[in-house]
Amino acid sequence: MPPLTGPPRAVSGDTLCLDLVSDLAVDGRAATALRMEALVLAHRPGRVHVRVTPGQPSPAALSAVARLRRLCETLGVPLTLAPDAPPAPAALVTADTGQGAQAGASP
Repeated sequence: MPPLTGPPRAVSGDTLCLDLVSDLAVDGRAATALRMEALVLAHRPGRVHVRVTPGQPSPAALSAVARLRRLCETLGVPLTLAPDAPPAPAALVTADTGQGAQAGASP
């Protein structure tokens, strides 16, 4: 399973939502953290929401989220974390394309 489980999603035009696997391996931490940071810097959202897949988060997953939190604090962007959250039932808009996404994407 990839460290980020899907493309970034934007809700209401200003929220970047990311799905992160809870069992992130140490060798994937740096790349995952850099990808999340790059998405935040590229999209400059008003807020960031990270949904962690079910299960106990690994130290690497927590470290990646901590790095993202530091970036968000520096940028003044609120960060929320939703462990074990169910997928959103409604269609969302992707931050990359502005096109509708399939139901079951991140909240």
